[in-house]
Amino acid sequence: MRHLAALLLITVCTSAQVTLKVPSASYPTIQSAIDAAADGDIVQLESGVFNEALAVNGKSITLRGAGKNATTLDWAARGIAFIVCSDLGSPRHVTIEDLRITMLMPPFYEQLAIFWSGSMGRLTLRNVRIEHWNGQLYLGLGELEIVDSDFIDCAVQDQSGRFGSFFGAFPVLSVVRSTFRNLTIGVDPGASPKDPSGALFAGDIQEGRFEDCLFEGHRGGQLFAGGNTSVKRCVFRDCNHVRATVNPTFLATCALIECTAGSSPDSGTIADCLFVDCETELGPVLDLWGNTTVSRSTFTANRSRAPQFGLIRHLGGANPAHFDSVLISGNDDDRIELSFDVGVRTYYLENCLLESSWFTVPTYFTSGNFSMPVIMETDSMIGLAAGFRDPDGGDFGLLPGSPGVDAGRPGSTLPMLDLAGASRIVGAAPDIGCYEAQVLDPGPAYAGTTTTPDILSFNGTSGGLRRTVAIDAGTTCTLAMADPSPGGTAPFILWGYLGVPRPAEAFSIPFAGGTMAFRPHLVSAGDPLLFTMTNNLLAPASGLLSSTPTPWSVTGAAVPFPITMTLQGLVAEGAGPLRITNAITLHAR
Repeated sequence: MRHLAALLLITVCTSAQVTLKVPSASYPTIQSAIDAAADGDIVQLESGVFNEALAVNGKSITLRGAGKNATTLDWAARGIAFIVCSDLGSPRHVTIEDLRITMLMPPFYEQLAIFWSGSMGRLTLRNVRIEHWNGQLYLGLGELEIVDSDFIDCAVQDQSGRFGSFFGAFPVLSVVRSTFRNLTIGVDPGASPKDPSGALFAGDIQEGRFEDCLFEGHRGGQLFAGGNTSVKRCVFRDCNHVRATVNPTFLATCALIECTAGSSPDSGTIADCLFVDCETELGPVLDLWGNTTVSRSTFTANRSRAPQFGLIRHLGGANPAHFDSVLISGNDDDRIELSFDVGVRTYYLENCLLESSWFTVPTYFTSGNFSMPVIMETDSMIGLAAGFRDPDGGDFGLLPGSPGVDAGRPGSTLPMLDLAGASRIVGAAPDIGCYEAQVLDPGPAYAGTTTTPDILSFNGTSGGLRRTVAIDAGTTCTLAMADPSPGGTAPFILWGYLGVPRPAEAFSIPFAGGTMAFRPHLVSAGDPLLFTMTNNLLAPASGLLSSTPTPWSVTGAAVPFPITMTLQGLVAEGAGPLRITNAITLHAR
């Protein structure tokens, strides 16, 4: 009977939901549909551009577009664009999804975009693209949830060109599979002095979660700060925090990221993350507090320009701090700085690879209850460089022979995949850092069998049987297959593999006398990672690009979006046997 009652309740609730389509005869505008909607209803926008100023007052509704490439809310001529209000103590849940939002206006934070008041409410942004937005996007006291969304080329400042925050004043925050690129927060490049107090995510974060996100090209204030914050599988690239003045006894707003756990039994977590080419003028790149754990993360090419701070600073707290399988190499300042004046007694450094001395004593405190901590160091290596595979091409996996290969700390909570989505353990143990070395030995998997090693080339590069080429996404490039016997022609087939093949992907071709780096598409046609680039050797003559026998080339072959792929082919070398070409791993960024 209880199950029947529950089923009836679900049926009644489901049937009560109404979808109001805009534009339609009943609802010619978005606001007219919002005004008519009841709790649980969906306001469905058709494809097109809408430029209304909207207000949702005290309702739990969903505003849904036809897709973020099909429906656009364009508020180029509006000051206050979208307001969501919820009475204090009245739970409301507003969802905005499947659309694009843009507003080209002077970047003053007073032009509020999405406003939520009410401690019990929640705002969800799902599959939303927000670009060229100038102004504060969210201010509220409820929960903020962001899923599968992109924030591109946005800015927020006040009229002095210094302050502002993009999202602010929330206790609970969840950000998953989202991108934040080229955001300017609370700083005008022409302002002097530069002293922003804003942040991308500002406020009293009591519980925060960032997973599978990209932060790139950030300029201005902090990215985020908060207690009990979990940051997993995120990339922080080319992020800059500008701050020109500092109170040495209060440094929380000086770091690019602050992750605090305090004395709570719940830990702050930084795990499986990459920090590369980030910079702060004052303060460390990462500020920690309490029992925060940093694990399986890589820090390289970062700059912390204040001489008294290191790359990472631990502010103290009552509980220990843990550094597990962390790789710090190639930064301007590689130090982890420990502050001993606020109760911390034990630091754990386990299976880490640090190019410089791992901790220093702060010099800017003139008073306090200083007490030297207990340093629990286990199986870590200090004073060694990482040996990255291709740092100029953005590949921060480790080369075979790097001291970090197979040197990470195994554990029951170890994830199955690394930051790139490849197998986490290849070999006897996990690697140190956020990436796992997928190729332990270049060996036969990339050997090729042609008499000339540089048959396949991208942008004319040479370099032997296996090499990596880095380009900017969308760049016009040239892919070419040379003739192994100069003066003649040779039919060939060229295959591709999305990503960097693992050793297990190697495939032996007996009639070609060698081993390819991956199974060719001819053998595993249903594998979504495999494809045929071009083919004039074997039937059927299919491929993404048309081709003729060697010498062959095509210009404009670069993909228009970031991707990593490996290319390798099979060529008929004159009248002799088939031969495997050299392999190229292409990084388009």
